[in-house]
Amino acid sequence: MPAPRPGRPGPVTVVLAEGEMSGRPPLPLAAWAAAGIRVTSTVHEARALVQAVADTRPDLVVVDCALPGAGPAEVVRAVAAAAPAARVVVAGNGRGMPCLKAALAAGARAWLRRESLTSLRAVWALQAVAHGHRVLDGQIPGLVNELLGPEGWFLARDRRLEGLLPREREVVRLIVMGHTVAEIAAEMGVSVKTVHTYRARAMHKLGVATRGELVRQVLGGGP
Repeated sequence: MPAPRPGRPGPVTVVLAEGEMSGRPPLPLAAWAAAGIRVTSTVHEARALVQAVADTRPDLVVVDCALPGAGPAEVVRAVAAAAPAARVVVAGNGRGMPCLKAALAAGARAWLRRESLTSLRAVWALQAVAHGHRVLDGQIPGLVNELLGPEGWFLARDRRLEGLLPREREVVRLIVMGHTVAEIAAEMGVSVKTVHTYRARAMHKLGVATRGELVRQVLGGGP
């Protein structure tokens, strides 16, 4: 899987706040670094997180929903106060709906499943957030979609995608997040052949010939 080439200068800097993520499979930080995502600090409780954010002024803050010391909304607001330009990415599991809703309502830019952070698809999601998009990992219940509104979905405000049909946009969204064709088919409830068809139509409309070109264009680096 090729690394995306961001349209912004320099690496994307990240403060990582691990809660329940500790003890899980190690994060692929070498792959993150190769894709231009550099973790500058790793902390394990809310007070240390706020200090690290104030000291380093990162582009992104990746925080576990179960971070000790504060609730998700309090953490998001504290990060915003310490470094207003930093974008917060919250990691949780499928049972963490209260955390998810609170964090997004407080201003978090993305929610990823914890297991996604241990895969290379996190690279695509973090790059997307760094470029100003909001990311929701996987299928989100309607209540949260209502909370965010239609602009809450990843890439929903990218005018380059306005000419795509909804299913074509969904395939593009999942491709950029690093999902395989088989994973996209399973998530959308369609056949692999249908995913290939949606992908081909989207790529034709966007004027790109390869998956790498598609990702670079969506993330702002041009075809």
